[in-house]
Amino acid sequence: KNGWNVRVLKALPDGTYHEIVRRISKWNETSMQLKGLGLPAGDYYILVDGDSVSYNSATYTIGWSFTEVENYEHEPNSSMLNCQTIEFGTRYQGVIISSDVTYDEDYYRFNLTDTKRVCVEFSHESVVGSDICWNISIIDDKGNVKSEITSTLNESLVSTGVVELPAGVYFVKIETGMYGSELPYEIRLVG
Repeated sequence: KNGWNVRVLKALPDGTYHEIVRRISKWNETSMQLKGLGLPAGDYYILVDGDSVSYNSATYTIGWSFTEVENYEHEPNSSMLNCQTIEFGTRYQGVIISSDVTYDEDYYRFNLTDTKRVCVEFSHESVVGSDICWNISIIDDKGNVKSEITSTLNESLVSTGVVELPAGVYFVKIETGMYGSELPYEIRLVG
């Protein structure tokens, strides 16, 4: 049997819908969750359809919950002092929130015990547009940039490029590019 696409859609003022996130639930999975997705106020829809051209007649159950907060960003990582330590090969999701006054920055910390060649993969849903919406950089504990790249709306995957780093404490910094986007993103530290 085939599985399902589970999508969260945001209703737009022009009557269309923007896909915020999509996950595929395979036929042999008994459950799937989208946890900790920070979203601004608005109307959203959950769309479930087959992940193939074949019809899936199996029964499924879906539910949702939310917590209303003033700052809907869920990851506590807005500074080098207050950020999550990440591991090689694991995917981490975030979102850059915007406001009229300040711009969000997301930091992720990683530690090297030996010299290592590393890069950061940055991915998001590809949408129409060539606006540069994210700056992604690897920095040391003094804020010096070791490698960096930008990502546009239509680039679903970019990499900082491989850089050799000596033992020490480093950070991945994600910040708004020339334009902003509140699309969820994923990073993965590769080494």
